[in-house]
Amino acid sequence: MFWSMLAVAIYLIWLDRQTGIAFEQRRWATPARVFAKPLLLEAGKKIEHSFLVDHLQQLGYSRQRAATSPGTFAVSATKVEIHSRGFDFWDQQQLPQRFFVAIDASLIRELRGYGGAIMSQARLDPLLIGLINPLAFEDRKLLNFEEIPEVFLKLLVVAEDRRFFQHFGLDPIGIARAAFRNLAAGATTQGGSTLTQQLVKNMYLSRDRTVSRKIKESLMALSIERRFSKAEIIEAYVNEVFLGQDGGRAIHGFGLGAEFYFGRPLGELDIAQMALLIGLVKGPTRYDPRRYPERAIKRRNLLVDIASADGLVSVEQASALKRSALQISARKSRAASRYSSFLDRVRSDLGRNYNEPHLKGGGLRVFSTLDPYAQHLFDRVLSSEVEALEKRQRIEAGKLQVAGVVIDRRTAEVIALQGSASSKSSFNRALDSHRPIGSLVKPFLFARALEKPKEFNLASTLQDRMVVWRTADGKDWAPKNFDGREYGSVSALDALLRSLNLATVDLGMRISVADFAPYLSRITGKTIGEFPAIFLGAIELSPLEVARAYLALANGGVLVEPRVIDAVVASSGSLESQIKRGSQRVMESGAAAMVEFALTEVTRVGTGRAIGRRHKDTLPLAGKTGTSDDERDSWFAGYGQNYLAAIWVGRDDNAPINLTGSTGALKIWSAFMLRLGVSALNLEMPEQIDWLRVDGTRGQQVPAHCTRYPQLPVHRASILPLRSSCLDKH
Repeated sequence: MFWSMLAVAIYLIWLDRQTGIAFEQRRWATPARVFAKPLLLEAGKKIEHSFLVDHLQQLGYSRQRAATSPGTFAVSATKVEIHSRGFDFWDQQQLPQRFFVAIDASLIRELRGYGGAIMSQARLDPLLIGLINPLAFEDRKLLNFEEIPEVFLKLLVVAEDRRFFQHFGLDPIGIARAAFRNLAAGATTQGGSTLTQQLVKNMYLSRDRTVSRKIKESLMALSIERRFSKAEIIEAYVNEVFLGQDGGRAIHGFGLGAEFYFGRPLGELDIAQMALLIGLVKGPTRYDPRRYPERAIKRRNLLVDIASADGLVSVEQASALKRSALQISARKSRAASRYSSFLDRVRSDLGRNYNEPHLKGGGLRVFSTLDPYAQHLFDRVLSSEVEALEKRQRIEAGKLQVAGVVIDRRTAEVIALQGSASSKSSFNRALDSHRPIGSLVKPFLFARALEKPKEFNLASTLQDRMVVWRTADGKDWAPKNFDGREYGSVSALDALLRSLNLATVDLGMRISVADFAPYLSRITGKTIGEFPAIFLGAIELSPLEVARAYLALANGGVLVEPRVIDAVVASSGSLESQIKRGSQRVMESGAAAMVEFALTEVTRVGTGRAIGRRHKDTLPLAGKTGTSDDERDSWFAGYGQNYLAAIWVGRDDNAPINLTGSTGALKIWSAFMLRLGVSALNLEMPEQIDWLRVDGTRGQQVPAHCTRYPQLPVHRASILPLRSSCLDKH
């Protein structure tokens, strides 16, 4: 007997200690939550009225007659009233704010505070665009005790454990009451377990209904109650309770449950919605409001009656709440998320800085660079334009694919990214499809030439004549112009404007393959082989890699890595890292500036002149078309002062699409930039570049008063014959 009692005592001491340690060290696997850049509203900004309403609904804002509390909005034909939520950003805490947005013709006319004062701008809370799932396939949004609404806490205790704040982990009175009611009913209608016992069962024990498990559950509940406060226990319960299933993701905790079922934070729910959530504790599957709404309503109304009987709401309020609809939000499919292509890049970047367990279970908050409005416009334009191209080219619906990347060239932030023309395809062509870029490579060859100002300038003469080149492997290479013609002596500028292949090859051979290949490798970040076809774009890049290269050109020759993450915040709220990209100079600033000027001429009078016709009010804009052999790939890369985008159009089976860069990808770029609001370039030249009047056909400088000749940017080290007269005396 003594030894048995000693063994029991040792076991109880051990169990008490292990329970305390386990509770203190509890760590929930919470996924990294990825947020978009918060929508910034300011006067003069382009934004559609319908988009703003849709965005607020995505954020879980409730549409009301007046926006009287955080998380609500009201709508009229030309105005949206918003009461924003507070949000703890990585750089500052944002307080709730009530204001009015006046919108006319997809343009914000003005912002006014609730008191009538003019506001310069307002920032909404960021949209959750995705999760990086935890190792255990569980998900939860953790709440501190202070964040649990008082009315919710009262209803939870009344419904699940009325004597929670009085008992010591076990409730003999509650057990006796449940036994009496079950005996009277002739069935099990009420349980006697306390919230603490339920927590122990959910966190540490199996669901086997055995006497030994029940005894262990009771002992562990006593241990937890002895060691920890009621606030700590209820906080753990609120975050641990299982409330349903979203495919392979288990929904845990009332914080996430509120978002999953109602699309709103727990603090914004009414009593009826809170009652429905608490009712799910009894059986998340049986009372699933999406599958069994009648059962869910019946269970909800029972708890509303309990709330009324306990004085939490009046009889009249309870009657109205019981008549209310469930108001369950539409279930969002994460697999077909509109942001999946962008999230692929986020996961890739995070994977370089975080190990998998920390990333998938550490509760990180990731603030990305995605602009919800830019992505919305990009998706809509890509879909409509691809459909139009398929009809025009008589291509079977769904066969034509598109991918593209949009970058804020001032910050190198990727603000929109799409890897497919359809949500049905999971292949991310923006990142993972590498296709021949054709003439998109030419600006970099011309930049390399212009880095030798004593040998080349934009007025230098090139020979656009067919030549057969013998390659290193003994094969002949005989390139042709797109139209099959030869144009003889042309200026370097004219060759780039018209995208003449033969003149480009002439320039390339003067530069040499051995010189250009490593230069192009530095710009693209890929090892480029030494063969003459690289002069005409016989290299394969993804749309993101193309955008990266053109970003270097747009930044005056400085390569800045495009980024998709602003900051990462730990679960504790501390700034874990702020993602920054290094930069390096990959081309001389003067050469970059002169090529940029040439690309503005491409969009004005060259192969991209359709841009000039459609964007008359925002010229100059820089851009270049690209087409691969047999018109299998259509490319366009271009930029203004604020935005840069690279677009690819083609087929996955590599069949010809009979579209050039100007008849395919350019149309998409133009349509998108018109809606987004690209701004004109400020063509500032570095100190070593002068604007000179030049006769491009002769490669001669003419007097400044000869206005019939255009001004070209020319490096001071370049030597141009000076003609004394405006007249061509040749």
